[in-house]
Amino acid sequence: MNERKERIRKAVALEKTDRTPVVTLADGFCATHMGVKLSEFCSSLKVSNKVMVESIKDLGDIDGFD
Repeated sequence: MNERKERIRKAVALEKTDRTPVVTLADGFCATHMGVKLSEFCSSLKVSNKVMVESIKDLGDIDGFD
């Protein structure tokens, strides 16, 4: 985790990294995709985590989610 945080910190600071970090910001998409109100999604950490995992699973075979 620390390695990933450091990679993101360097990228934000426009420093050289070993590879380009990817930060998935799919919150609103996942909620809409799974038919969950954004207000419900934002008010519960458990709901938001479940919705994001289920949305990613539904979109296809992604390592770590099967």
